[in-house]
Amino acid sequence: MRNRNILMLLPIVFLSLALVTRAGAQAPPPLFTFGGLGSGPSNMDHPFGVDVGPDGNIYVADQGNHRIQKFQPNGTLITEWGSFGDGPGQMEFPSGIAVAPSGDVYTVENHSHRISH
Repeated sequence: MRNRNILMLLPIVFLSLALVTRAGAQAPPPLFTFGGLGSGPSNMDHPFGVDVGPDGNIYVADQGNHRIQKFQPNGTLITEWGSFGDGPGQMEFPSGIAVAPSGDVYTVENHSHRISH
């Protein structure tokens, strides 16, 4: 019985050791970065959500600039949309984004308490 209890605990011990080893490991450097602080094209102010569309393009919810920016996989800006407000085409602090398999973009807005499509 004692040996059986020890055998049951072994997976937990190995998992714990793996987590400790992993937690102490240094994170690998990013493959690439893009953007920077600001409000101009490709700049961001508190990017708060990101998703990758079915075409591989990267969509960023740029919270501080109240807009969505769409980038090519290499980080080149394709387009941006949105401005501050709660009217059509406007956003208030977009904080999340999801791109459907169809390519439709859904945005969560904190201050407007809505999801935009």
